[in-house]
Amino acid sequence: MNAFYATNISVLSSEACLAPIALYMEQIRLMAAVRILTAIPENNVTTAMLPQSFPIKGDFSMSTNRREAFDKNRGGMRPKVWSSNCNMTAQVRLPIDEIAARATGIFPMGPIPIRPTRLLRVTPEDAEGHFKAKETVRKNIHKKWQDEPYPPYYEYRPPYRDCWNFMTLPKFAAGRIHQMRTNKSYLKAQTDWSNQDQDPKCQRCKEESETMPHLVKCRTLEGAQANINPKARDICPESPLWKSNKKGMELVKRFSSYVIKNRINFPTKMGVFPFT
Repeated sequence: MNAFYATNISVLSSEACLAPIALYMEQIRLMAAVRILTAIPENNVTTAMLPQSFPIKGDFSMSTNRREAFDKNRGGMRPKVWSSNCNMTAQVRLPIDEIAARATGIFPMGPIPIRPTRLLRVTPEDAEGHFKAKETVRKNIHKKWQDEPYPPYYEYRPPYRDCWNFMTLPKFAAGRIHQMRTNKSYLKAQTDWSNQDQDPKCQRCKEESETMPHLVKCRTLEGAQANINPKARDICPESPLWKSNKKGMELVKRFSSYVIKNRINFPTKMGVFPFT
């Protein structure tokens, strides 16, 4: 919650721009598949274990113990092969077949190229094919990051843009805003496992749930709201408050001042401003 005390601002800004971890994991799996599929079987034992029906370059191959066990087993459900389109939830592929299956999306049109290494010279076509395969993976993941629905934390701006202006504010002020935007704050309606049973009503007006949108229009803060630009209280994703320009910086300073002066999202058990 208060990692802003000890974490460098540039680190926090970089972390705020990261894609969901699930996308990174998918990219890692696909890049591993490219590395295995484009290796020479004689040089990579995993490549040699690919299904014999899979079109890799070279005749060298090795069978896996798991595949041999299933071949000898006359009963039970056999794993589906790499080229199968079966959708039965109970039927799965062997891990090596799963790697081969991923190739259908990476190399849909032709032969699989050989990956160039320091000790292996390949044709220009192979080198270009390997490069394009990696670029295809990156572009597909980037497209998913842009097109798929975001978790609430990411809805305020598209990915891969400049960092938010509020990250350059003093750490405590930046922390108040960052926590509320991520739904991990001291506000009563932003609960977690430790306080999920607490009353979510606003501590000021006792009428609505204490959320970030509520606190920029709470009737008990009307006096403070009248003294700042209305645009500085507009927290919707398209608001100029979040723009990385001079006007956005002015608005975020005003919004930060509103938050600090009215002690919004302050630690509940701390009666003074926590300088340290």
